[in-house]
Amino acid sequence: YTTGNNITLIKTQKMSELKNGTKKIAWIPPATGLNSKEIWAPELHKINDSWYIYYAASDGDNNNHKMWVLENTSQDPFQGVWIDKGELMLPDNKWAIDGTPFQINGQYYFAWSGWEGDTNVAQNIYLAKMESPIKVVGERVCLLKPIDSWEINGTNPQVTEGPQFLLKNDKVFIFYSAGG
Repeated sequence: YTTGNNITLIKTQKMSELKNGTKKIAWIPPATGLNSKEIWAPELHKINDSWYIYYAASDGDNNNHKMWVLENTSQDPFQGVWIDKGELMLPDNKWAIDGTPFQINGQYYFAWSGWEGDTNVAQNIYLAKMESPIKVVGERVCLLKPIDSWEINGTNPQVTEGPQFLLKNDKVFIFYSAGG
């Protein structure tokens, strides 16, 4: 999770005891720079033999939010060193938050909430293929825009965010938050 000034991991045997779990600071952002402020929605993933944390950050200007990635090659994410691998360069290089990788039939994909253009008209859910845990390739595909009444219940801009995927019985399901 993010405390606002770092990304912290928590280890516990029971989710009901999360508040009493063992904590470890995985990463402290630089004092200045493109990923120094507004650190949002870190996600921890094990891909192949390494651990990755995907997070959104900016330089303090929300308009500059992008996705970033940290890597730890230790078998235990509480051990080893978290290395800042830099910005996860997404197709079209637009505003992006809430990124998450997932695998279907051996191919990794990355999904995120982002702007279609350079201004915040709406937050859509996008998808692109991953070449590696730190490299996205190809074009972005818009999976969904907030158009249904329950998705646009709120103020402008309209929002769909926080995509999460579930693979069950050869079907892919997407869960997301909407309505701002």
